[in-house]
Amino acid sequence: ARGPAASETPPLPRPARTPKGLYVHGAVGSGKSLCCDLFFDGLPNWTKRRVHFHQFMLEVHARLHASRAAAASAADDGRPPPTRELIDALGAEL
Repeated sequence: ARGPAASETPPLPRPARTPKGLYVHGAVGSGKSLCCDLFFDGLPNWTKRRVHFHQFMLEVHARLHASRAAAASAADDGRPPPTRELIDALGAEL
């Protein structure tokens, strides 16, 4: 018979890995937004903002464009790169 000998201890189970994100996909009308809205409504009353992905990306691109335009109009003024400004601005909104 194969397998561990009686004197061997079985291996320890691996610790569960915490997911770092979630990708929701499905056909139009399948309930993706409903699920997201229900999840969002169930979160504690922290400062939060529910925004559709496409609207969020439009905002990100508009902010990056404005930041880059401002940086291009000024010589090296020691300001952080546009992406840093965007990250700081989004973080301040939360």
